[in-house]
Amino acid sequence: MIITGESGSGKTTTVKQMLLLNNNNSAEEDNDNSSSIFVLDVSDEYGSLAQETVDLGRFFSIDWRRPGQRVRFVPSKDEEICKIESSNIFRQLLFQMHRGELKDWVIVVEEGHRFSEDKALRTLLEEARKFTRKLILVCTDWQVYRGICRVYKPIPRN
Repeated sequence: MIITGESGSGKTTTVKQMLLLNNNNSAEEDNDNSSSIFVLDVSDEYGSLAQETVDLGRFFSIDWRRPGQRVRFVPSKDEEICKIESSNIFRQLLFQMHRGELKDWVIVVEEGHRFSEDKALRTLLEEARKFTRKLILVCTDWQVYRGICRVYKPIPRN
């Protein structure tokens, strides 16, 4: 799914609320707290939701089978380095997805419009519904992903 809207429209707030609801519901429904969350936190806004913030090296050593994890990666603020780091993350997620390791994971990619030319991200989006609990792409310009995912706008704040 894609959560889209202008800057300040509540995209990140909506996703955070969804993640909290998902985590609470999975614990009640499954009774094993198996829902894990990974956030590619480009804008460094999900610190309160993560149990662990990882660097690129640690990301590649995550045990994707361990339930109940909440992990985030904050890429470099340099746009080019951010794209390189994120591309490596998307490739690793694809690898883990095809191994069946992400079936209980919710994956969140913030600032998704920055990665519109990344083929690994596009493949993740196309196949996530079969291999992950949920993949949420947060972006201002959803048009570059037209036809791949359902698009939602946050509920306007009062």
